[in-house]
Amino acid sequence: MSQNNNVEKYQTMQELQKQFQVLQQQIETLEKQVSELETVKESLSSIGKSEGKEEILVPLGAGVFIKGDLKGKEKIVMNVGANVVVEKNVEDASKLVNEQIEKMTEIKGKLAEEVGEISMNLQTLQMELQNIPQ
Repeated sequence: MSQNNNVEKYQTMQELQKQFQVLQQQIETLEKQVSELETVKESLSSIGKSEGKEEILVPLGAGVFIKGDLKGKEKIVMNVGANVVVEKNVEDASKLVNEQIEKMTEIKGKLAEEVGEISMNLQTLQMELQNIPQ
């Protein structure tokens, strides 16, 4: 096996490791987003079952909340992307959140498949490079 071929394999292995790390980070980000959406889903479910006049905790950000009163449950204001917000009823908002969860879960599955393929390629390259006579 030529020295150039070994160098190419090593460089390929480094690139695959970078791709592996990027994909792992993307999966972690998706997991956090899905978790957040699951919380939203539960909150929407609670709002749907409420009388519409309960005391609630309103998030201000960074784990800070303020007590507030739920004055109505007819309309939910949702960000649908590009800083565009729309009003939805609880049922439609729940459907949209479920669709987002499904899409993200599907993307996460595809990324996991890619991670698996890259992992197998990395193992193959590592074994080939370990078997090089010194």
